[in-house]
Amino acid sequence: MERSYMTTGDAAKLAQISNQAVLVAAEQGRLPVAFRTVGGFRLFRREDVERFAALRQRRTPGGERRRSGGRAKLKPRPQQDVFISEGR
Repeated sequence: MERSYMTTGDAAKLAQISNQAVLVAAEQGRLPVAFRTVGGFRLFRREDVERFAALRQRRTPGGERRRSGGRAKLKPRPQQDVFISEGR
């Protein structure tokens, strides 16, 4: 059985993400790198990329990527007056 290997760009197209996102997923261990070429390029097994893409699709509702625009912004709580009673 012949294995099918994909470049970072091919993996990005199949998973519908950027090349940088593929590299980040590889660095985080979420997408295994099959091997590196002599030039240092990463190659991925097609099966691994398809599995990674399927997991990404299931992770978000409708398969759409949710963007929050960075960190979640917390709403400031309204100030409350604290009264300390002397005695019981």
